[in-house]
Amino acid sequence: MLTDRSGSADAAPAADAALGKADRPPESGLRTVVLAYAAATTITAEGATLPAVVEPVVVLMFREQIRPYALQTLDYFRHEGFELKVISGDDPRTVPAIARTVGLYVAEGFDARTLPADPRLLDEVMENNKVFGRVSPTRRRTWWQHFSGAGTRSRRPETASMTCWP
Repeated sequence: MLTDRSGSADAAPAADAALGKADRPPESGLRTVVLAYAAATTITAEGATLPAVVEPVVVLMFREQIRPYALQTLDYFRHEGFELKVISGDDPRTVPAIARTVGLYVAEGFDARTLPADPRLLDEVMENNKVFGRVSPTRRRTWWQHFSGAGTRSRRPETASMTCWP
């Protein structure tokens, strides 16, 4: 959720309006990008801290464009006996909404930043969940190495976007 963090009681009405439009729950599946301006501020790689006061200039909201054949492809794999998992770098609250559009009905996603390091506990979490968000590329590689050694039938696309998302 976006909020005015300036602490100013007289925040610009345009900023309030922009933040209000962008204030959609992540569970809606919508993505939000805000381009903001901060007067007299330069952000460098060495000092990559956002200023306390920014003024929204542009708010973009969009939804994923699912490939037309995604649902049929996943139905095929279900019919063949595969258990489907969604592993994404996106917000674990947003990913379930996208997964539902391709027939994977889950109430919530699991935040991969909280996954256990112990392989036995990891197996349990993976068994009990279908949708994972905030999965880093390093974590993804570790999973595939772990599950390939466990005798599972898994196929590893380089990214989820190769399977369902353009």
